[in-house]
Amino acid sequence: MAEKHVQPDSKSKGPLAAAALICSGMAFSAQCAWGQAEVGITVRNYSGTSLSGSPVRGGVPFARGVLRECSQARLQVKDGLELPCRVRPIARWHDGSVKWLLVDTQVDIARDGELKLSLSPGKPSAAPKRPVVVQDTADAVVVDTGPARFQFPKKTFGLPGAAWADLDGDGRAETQVMVQPGEFVCEVEHQPPGPPTEENWLRDAAGGPRETFRAGPAGDCKAEVESADDLHAVIKLSGWLVNGQGRKLIQYVIRVHAYAGQP
Repeated sequence: MAEKHVQPDSKSKGPLAAAALICSGMAFSAQCAWGQAEVGITVRNYSGTSLSGSPVRGGVPFARGVLRECSQARLQVKDGLELPCRVRPIARWHDGSVKWLLVDTQVDIARDGELKLSLSPGKPSAAPKRPVVVQDTADAVVVDTGPARFQFPKKTFGLPGAAWADLDGDGRAETQVMVQPGEFVCEVEHQPPGPPTEENWLRDAAGGPRETFRAGPAGDCKAEVESADDLHAVIKLSGWLVNGQGRKLIQYVIRVHAYAGQP
């Protein structure tokens, strides 16, 4: 995954263009004419395979004063087909107008294919066929994408704590495929290891005793919804890795991205 940003110039007289986040081997670029909010977007598939419902996220720049506010936008393919789209301003000019607009969508695209899209800020968008549903309770955050459901406990650490999948294709994630919570563990060796030998080069070289640090309640672990809509949800896991005596080693932040209709 790579990221490139182009800074929009409020004094420029030509069109604004930006290459934005590349997701799943795809490139996302946007271009809008000076003084207009309508934006042309090109998505190119470099993944080497055809993709169906593949998430795409990118930033679209706007000149100062062009877009005062934006909470929704319509995204269409050249032939008029509407795609699900969610937007959020992530940077503003000093006058309060939108400088960068974060765009989330999902596309079907052939191998080495290219899609020409049109983004119309302020217009209602199509809804995803299988939306993301997030339940935030006192005990856990549960995220349901349709084909899969994940539970992130709040009182213990779990990456995730449990998971279910739609294995029979009936549209419900009912089969539990993960029972034990996923762990985050770091083992620290305080003594330099000895030189490897030809006989045991696949094994750990001789060294001192290891100290184990884990994510858990002793490390103030937290699970919270950082952002969520019906297309894309981000769950933030944070805390400290601690050893058995409660000594802290590393502070961590993990962001889990869940997409509509994706396992």
